[in-house]
Amino acid sequence: MLIALTWLELGVGVTSNPYITALLALLMIVLATVSLALFKNKAFCRYFCPVGRTVGFYSQLAPIELRPIDPLLCSQCVTLECYNGNEAIDACPTQLVMGTLTQNTYCTSCGNCLQSCPEQNVSWRLRPQSHEAIQSARPHWDEAWFMLGLMALTSFHGLTMMPFWQTWIEQLAQIVGDAEPYLLSFSFTLVISLIVPVIFYSLTVVSTHKLLEKGQVIKRINKNSAKENRVEKKALFTGLVFMTLPLAFAYHIAHNLNHLVREGTGLQTLLLNPLGTDTQALTMMEKHERHFDMLISQDALFIVQGLLMLFGFWIAVKVLRYRVRSLLTDTGWRLLPLYFFIMTINGFHLWLMMQPMIMRI
Repeated sequence: MLIALTWLELGVGVTSNPYITALLALLMIVLATVSLALFKNKAFCRYFCPVGRTVGFYSQLAPIELRPIDPLLCSQCVTLECYNGNEAIDACPTQLVMGTLTQNTYCTSCGNCLQSCPEQNVSWRLRPQSHEAIQSARPHWDEAWFMLGLMALTSFHGLTMMPFWQTWIEQLAQIVGDAEPYLLSFSFTLVISLIVPVIFYSLTVVSTHKLLEKGQVIKRINKNSAKENRVEKKALFTGLVFMTLPLAFAYHIAHNLNHLVREGTGLQTLLLNPLGTDTQALTMMEKHERHFDMLISQDALFIVQGLLMLFGFWIAVKVLRYRVRSLLTDTGWRLLPLYFFIMTINGFHLWLMMQPMIMRI
């Protein structure tokens, strides 16, 4: 679903074509309606909505969480109003039990549990930055693929806003005989952009696994078993993929900060006149002039973006180090392929940030 949305937005031009925009809105409504008819509660928000899934995974990096105040009180609860709701408050839309909630991934922060709990035992609380991605989020095979796809699509989105992108597409279109709007060429580059990061990560995991086998590093899981179990590739693949979240999120925020700073000059006008009453359309020249009338200086923007990328790199390393300790014994230099992966992805994102970005007007 996330890939399809990206294809519609960038390839078909959903943000610039009113007809395609309407079709996308209609598709979302149909999918939401069908899911409500076939499944309980908000199945669309939990499983199908690309925005919900993206926000859900990024929420693992959030410094706040909705959790029980006293876990013991939740363990003794038999009515589970947080899950079932009551006469006044609806049930949890994504079917979560507050007493067993350990991660924000599927929580929509609606607050139903907070209002329905008869003991007032649910509250917002602060937690260490990225605590969930570092420590408490459980690895799953399907979610690992989603996180990889999210990182790949974030990079791909930035790549499509480079000055050379249109030239690449036109040259590829000439080779394959594609005509405007170059859907075949765009789809091909989208698939390649998804495959390359996945292959890179997979090769990194395989290389790390070989180094660990040679060093006879064993799993801590099942350590009480009489038989020593070697660390499995799948355990590495799913357990360490969380390090891609801060890399993708930091670049996502840094990239969008460029939009905010360059396009935020009209924010006051929007707030004062949200319906655009008696507003005249800007000329193309006026639109370009707005991009040069920035909220902060270009140098200040670069500094903030650099700090965001550095912060994402630091969190990715923290995630890797903790996740490795939860799976393995002493590893030492054998994690070099994984550090190389982090540095390469972050370096590529930094390179994208250094390029002149084409603004879609």
